Amino acid sequence: MKAWPGLNGILAGGRAWLWLAGLMLGVPFLSQPLAFAQNSRVVTIHVDEQTVSFPTDAVTVQEALDRVDLTVGQHDLVEPALNTPILSDTFNINVFRARPVLVIDGDKRIETVSAYQSPKLIAEQAGLTVYPEDNFILERITDFVGEASLGLKLTVVRATKLELNLYGTTKTIRSQASTVGELLDQRGLTPAEDDIVRPKPESGIESGMIVSLIRISDDIIVKEESIPFSTRHIVDTSQPVEYQELRSEGVNGTRLVTYRLILENGKEVGRERVSSIVVEQPKEQLLVLGGAPVNLGSVSGAFTDLRGCEAGGVYDRNSGNGFYGAYQFVFGTWQAYAPGGWKNIYPNEAVPAAQDKAALNLYQRSGWGPWPGCTASLGLR
Repeated sequence: MKAWPGLNGILAGGRAWLWLAGLMLGVPFLSQPLAFAQNSRVVTIHVDEQTVSFPTDAVTVQEALDRVDLTVGQHDLVEPALNTPILSDTFNINVFRARPVLVIDGDKRIETVSAYQSPKLIAEQAGLTVYPEDNFILERITDFVGEASLGLKLTVVRATKLELNLYGTTKTIRSQASTVGELLDQRGLTPAEDDIVRPKPESGIESGMIVSLIRISDDIIVKEESIPFSTRHIVDTSQPVEYQELRSEGVNGTRLVTYRLILENGKEVGRERVSSIVVEQPKEQLLVLGGAPVNLGSVSGAFTDLRGCEAGGVYDRNSGNGFYGAYQFVFGTWQAYAPGGWKNIYPNEAVPAAQDKAALNLYQRSGWGPWPGCTASLGLR
């Protein structure tokens, strides 16, 4: 694998002198002449704590890396992926080098190679099943002889698996608590005066034990309810705004909700929520959305004026009266004309490119009619 040069910014203006600089400095990947005739894009590569920018005619991430003779190892991680097309005039590539990692999970010692920065992802890459309640310690190995390994050490601190019996409803949970009382506090459970806690709150937590919260009455019920997962949006400015990629699916979590029944003449007339504990955290959904700038063509100037009139040119404008974004969309119209996965995001929270595209779609369908006040004052026809 060839060494990456320490040339921060030296490539930023690049033309033919870039190749000459490589020859003079003796830098391997710069010593090859690059084709500049059609270089209309500037690619910036971040790798090994260094940043290098250069003009290129490459059309994919893989081609851009090939242009500078940068080799990617089998376990290295490249974002965006190697087959990602380069569509924008300025484009960023991140290369994360794989490192040897010793993963310790109880009596298990697993040696792996990983480019991930997240301890959880490293553990999963090593073939371990981990849970939200587990903790991780990631550190650099300094005792090479004692550990018989180099690189990083990842220690998985497992949460204790036990059963929680909440007023007759039992669920398997995991916790880092050391006592029963600490477990109840962590879960937001405050026993009432007539509740019985078994074992006693000062008892230590052990794997497989059953912790029970008991009430000697018939006016308490426990319901298992779903916790909807949330969606995190990742914007890829190298992709068109119509692009969307589901990177990981979301999974709903579960919680146990305790209600005190309100009875009249033995019949339930209402219920009061007493407590709620999370049994399983929801898993976040990751959705990649494109955010490359949109070419507005012949109406570019008119759209600039329109944004200025409608929202002062402010893309994240929330007028507080049901109108959002630079073009003051109402949400229903936005959903009808927004591109790709941007439809379910409020206009003022969408990237400028998505708002421009939605406005362009609406204009191509209905002309300037949707913006009667501003188009009249601007003289748009």
